[in-house]
Amino acid sequence: ASTAITCFTRGLDLRKGTEDVLCPANCPLWQFYVFGDGVYASLSSVCGAAIHSGVITNTGGAVRVQTLPGQENYPAVNANGIQSQVLSRWASSFSVTGSKSTALEAVGRSVSTARPSTGKRPKKTVDKKAGNKDCKADIAFLIDGSYNIGQRRFNLQKNFVGKVAVMLGIGTEGPHVGVVQASEHPKIEFYLKNFTATKEVLFAIKELGFRGGNSNTGKALKYTAQKFFSLENGARKGIPKIIVVFLDGWPSDDLEEAGIVAREFGVNVFIVSVAKPTTEELGMVQDIGFVDK
Repeated sequence: ASTAITCFTRGLDLRKGTEDVLCPANCPLWQFYVFGDGVYASLSSVCGAAIHSGVITNTGGAVRVQTLPGQENYPAVNANGIQSQVLSRWASSFSVTGSKSTALEAVGRSVSTARPSTGKRPKKTVDKKAGNKDCKADIAFLIDGSYNIGQRRFNLQKNFVGKVAVMLGIGTEGPHVGVVQASEHPKIEFYLKNFTATKEVLFAIKELGFRGGNSNTGKALKYTAQKFFSLENGARKGIPKIIVVFLDGWPSDDLEEAGIVAREFGVNVFIVSVAKPTTEELGMVQDIGFVDK
C-alpha cells in the first residue's frame, strides 16, 4: 500500500529503499525546493521532484521513490513549472517513477473503492510536524541587510537561509529558527516561536525586505544574544542556542565585544562570510568550547 505524504515531504524523510507514496493535489509550486534533474538530492521535495520530472502533475498522484547513493553536481533545470537548483554535493539521492499502487488516495482526495474489512487497523503515517529530533537547536540567522551587501546579494542570503531551513528539518520537536536583519539598527524579522514548519519559514524568508544602512553587525549580534533567546520569544530550556552571522567584509562597528557578550549569554556564534575574512577577524568570535555548552 502507498503512504500519503505532504507537499513538503523530502526524500530523506522516507526510510525504505523503495517506497510507494501518494502526493496531494494543488501543491504550491513556487515553494518547492528541488535539487537536480532525474536524480535528485535527498533534501528535495518528493512531490516537487515528481512534478519536475513529469511523473505526475499538480493534481497529485502515485509515485515510486527509489533511494540512490549521493553524488556531485546536481544540475539546475526548469521543467513543468519548477526551477530545480544547483547543489555541488549531497550524501544521498533518489529517483521517481510512476507507481501502479492505488490502495490509498492522496491527502485531501476522496476514496470510493469499497474493500471488505480485514479486522486490522490501518497503519498510521509518521507525523512530519515533529521535525528532526536529532537536531534540536534554537537558531537565529543574522543576515546582512546593509548597503554594503546590496539588494542582489541580500536575496542570495535569503535563498541560502531557505536551503539551510529545508536541510535542518524544522519541526515542533526539532530545530526552531528565527531571523534578525543587521543594518543601521537591528530588526527581529521573526522569532523562534512564530513558525515551526518548514513551509511557513520559507514563506517568511521570502517576504523579508531589504533595509539598507551601515553594516552594524556587532550591534545586531549583541542585540540578538541579549533579546532574542528569551522563553517569551520561543527559546526552549536545555536546547543549544546558536547565532549564524552573515558578513560581507568587516562591519562598521565592534564585533569583538559582541562576540564576548554572546559567549557570556551561552550562545554559540558561527560566521558565514560572503567576502573572504582574515584569520584575525574570525578569531574574534569563534568559541573553541562551544560543543560543551
